[in-house]
Amino acid sequence: MINVGSGGTLIPDIPTFINDSVIHRDTNETKHLIFIEKKSSRIFPLGLDTILVNSNHHQALDSIPKEITVIARSFDNLPEAIEYNPSIHPYMVGVQFHQEKMDNQEAVKENLIKELNNFILKEKNKYNLALII
Repeated sequence: MINVGSGGTLIPDIPTFINDSVIHRDTNETKHLIFIEKKSSRIFPLGLDTILVNSNHHQALDSIPKEITVIARSFDNLPEAIEYNPSIHPYMVGVQFHQEKMDNQEAVKENLIKELNNFILKEKNKYNLALII
C-alpha cells in the first residue's frame, strides 16, 4: 500500500513474473533469508546482516518511488523491508514478513515495537499519529 500509494508499482504475481529461486508463498508456512542492505534501527536491531523471516506473499514491489528506501531484500533481490523518507512522513516503515509470528526472531519483534513506542512517546504532541496493524 505504501509503495502504490506513493506512485510505485507491484509485481502482481512473483512466480509468474520472477524466477522461483526463493519461495515467498506456499501452502504451508514458508521461511527464507533476507539481507539487510541499509541499516535502519527502526526495523532491525543494528548489527544484523541477514535474518530468517516467514513469508506468505505472492506480490512484490516493482518500481519504487524516490521517497522510499529499501532496507532489506530477499536473495532473489525483491524488497522485503522499506522505510519512507522521514522528512516527508516522520515514521513509516513496511515489511513483507509477519513479525508477530516470528518466534525465532524475538529481537526483530521487540525492536519494531520499541522503536515505534519510542517515536510515539517522543513525538506524540507534534504529530497526529496513527497505527495501522
